[in-house]
Amino acid sequence: MKKLKQRLIDFLSSVSIELKIYGMVLIVVLMVTVISLIVVRISISNTLTMQIEDRAKSISSDIASRSVDPLLTHNIFALQSLINDTMNSYEDIEYIFVLNKDGEVVVHSKEKGFISQDLVKANQVKSEGSMLETSSKKLSTDKGVILDSASPIFPDLGGTVRAGLTEQSLEEALMKVTNQMIFTMIGVMLLSGIIVFGLTRILTIPISNLVHLTNKVYSGNLTERIRTYPKDEIGKLTASFNKMLDSLQKSERDKEVYIEKIKNRNKELTLLNSLSQNLKEHVQLEETLQSFVQQLVHELDLKSAFIEIDWKETKERYFNHSSSCAIRCTHLNSDLYTCSRSEKEVYAFPLKTGKGNDIGKIIICSTSRLDETFLKILTSLASQLSVSIENLELWKEVKKKEEIRLMLLEKIIHVQEDERKRIARELHDETSHSLSSMLVELKLLEEGDERQKQRTIETLRSLVRQTIEEVHHMAWQLRPSILDKFGLKVAIERYVEEFRKSTNIDADLVINGSFKSLNPGLETAIFRLVQESLTNITKYAKAENVSIIVLSSGQQVSVVIEDDGVGFDTQSVLGNDPSKEHLGLLGMHERIALLNGTLHIESAIGEGTTILAKVPLLTDRSEVNVS
Repeated sequence: MKKLKQRLIDFLSSVSIELKIYGMVLIVVLMVTVISLIVVRISISNTLTMQIEDRAKSISSDIASRSVDPLLTHNIFALQSLINDTMNSYEDIEYIFVLNKDGEVVVHSKEKGFISQDLVKANQVKSEGSMLETSSKKLSTDKGVILDSASPIFPDLGGTVRAGLTEQSLEEALMKVTNQMIFTMIGVMLLSGIIVFGLTRILTIPISNLVHLTNKVYSGNLTERIRTYPKDEIGKLTASFNKMLDSLQKSERDKEVYIEKIKNRNKELTLLNSLSQNLKEHVQLEETLQSFVQQLVHELDLKSAFIEIDWKETKERYFNHSSSCAIRCTHLNSDLYTCSRSEKEVYAFPLKTGKGNDIGKIIICSTSRLDETFLKILTSLASQLSVSIENLELWKEVKKKEEIRLMLLEKIIHVQEDERKRIARELHDETSHSLSSMLVELKLLEEGDERQKQRTIETLRSLVRQTIEEVHHMAWQLRPSILDKFGLKVAIERYVEEFRKSTNIDADLVINGSFKSLNPGLETAIFRLVQESLTNITKYAKAENVSIIVLSSGQQVSVVIEDDGVGFDTQSVLGNDPSKEHLGLLGMHERIALLNGTLHIESAIGEGTTILAKVPLLTDRSEVNVS
C-alpha cells in the first residue's frame, strides 16, 4: 500500500504543472457537473412527483364529483363515458375505476381484463374524524411505479374513484433534463478547457521561461534575462530571479577580475622569481636575462620584448619574438627590435639604479594597448631587474673589497714582519753596536789615565746621544709621539721637514684651520695619508716638487697632495682587479672610507699625480681605529 502510494506521489510529481492544472480543472468540472446533474434530477423528480400526485388527486376528485348524478340514477353508461373521456384526455393515466359503497367495482377503464382485488385494496380514502379525504400512494407494478389516488364520492352515497398515473412523464422529463445537462456539461467543459488553457498558459509560460532560464544559468549563461513578465507573484519571482542573476553576473565578473588579478600576480611572481636569484657572476646575469626575456613574452602574451643592459662600456641586448628562443646579441642593429607594423603599441621601461642612473631599458611591442595591470607588472619587473643588476655590481664591489681586505691583511702581516725585522736589524746594527762600543769604552775607562778617561767619557756621551736618537727615530717610525703631544699640524710640519732633509724633493706645505678638536683616530688617518703619499712619491714618482695642503673648515678636513712626477694610469692601477703592488693606494682608500670620507686620485702618465681627500668631522665612525 505504501509502495503504491509512493508510486502515485512520484507519478503526480513527475507530471508537469500544466497537465496538473488541466487535470484538476477537468476533475472539478466533472464533479460539479455530476453533482449538479444528480441534484437537478432529484429536485425535478420530487417536483414532478408532486405534480403527478396533484394531477392524480385532481383527476380522481373531478371524476368523483362528476360521478354523483350517474350513481344516483344508476347510469352506468354515463359513468363509463366519463371514464373513457378522461382516459382519452390524459396519456399518462394507467387506469380509472369507480367503487360503490360496498367496495365493488362499478365501472373501470380497462377494455379487457378486470381490476384485481389487490389493486382495489392497495389504496383507501383517509378518514379524518367524520371527514373523508383523498389518499395518494405509490404502487409498484409490472409496468413500473404508479401514483394511485383514491377520492371519496359524495359521503352519503359512499363509493370511491381510483385513478392511477404512470411516471412516464417524469422519466421523459428527467431524460430530457439529463440530456440537456450532459450537453451543457460538454459545452461547459469545452469552454472551461479553453479558459483553463488560456489561464494555464498565462501561468505556465512565465514558469516555463523561468525553467528555461534556469537551464541556461545551469549551463553557465548568466547574460540571459526574462524581459517581459506579469506583475503577480510569478512576476515578482521573475524579477527577483533577474536581480539574482544580476548579482551572480556581477559576482562572476568580480570573480573573473579577481582570478585575472591572481593570474597576473602569479605571472609577475614567476617573472620576479626568475630575477630574484642571487646573481654573483656576469655569466649568471646573461643566463637569467636570456631566460627572462623568453618568459616575459610567454607569460604576458606579448608579441616581442627587448632588453638592453648598459654594462660598463658595452651594451648587451636580449630579444625574443613570440615563442622563439631568446638571443643574446652584442652587436644587434636597432632596426632588428623595431616593432613591426602589426605591433602598434610600443612601451619602454627604463632600468635605473638606486641613485637614478640609467643602466638599460625594457622595450615591449604589442598589437593592443596594455592595461594598467600589465603596466604595473612591467614597471615592477623593470625595478626588480634594476635591483638585480645593481646587486650584481654591489656584489662585485663587495667581492673586490673582500679581496682588497685580504690583501691588506696580508700586507699588514708582511709590514709587521718587515717592521720587526727592521727594528731587529737596527737594534742589532746600530743600537747594539753603540752599546757594545759603550762597553769597550767603559773598559778603557777603567784602565786609562785621567786624560784617557776624559776622552772616553766624551765618546760615551756621544754614543749615548746617538743611541737615544736611534731609539727616538724607531719610535717616530712606529708612531710619532709629537702627534700625541702637539697635534696634527705640528706632526705634519715636522714630518715634511724631515722629508725635505731626507730627499732631494722640494716640498711646499700649507696648513690652515683649527685642528685642536680632532679626535685621535682622525688625526692618525690624515697623518698616515700624508705619510703614505710622500712615501709613494719618494719610491715611484721621481718628482722634483711636492705640494701638501691641509685645510680644516670646521665641518670637514681636506687634504690635497700634488707632485710633478711621472704619474700612472689610474684605470689599470685602480681597476677592477686589486694588485699587491698597489695596496698602499687601496689602503689609503679604505682608511678614509672608514671615516665616511672620500678619496680621489687623478693621474696620467707623464703628468704627475693629485690626491684629494675629504673627511667629515661629525661622523659616527670617527672613533674607528685606523692607525
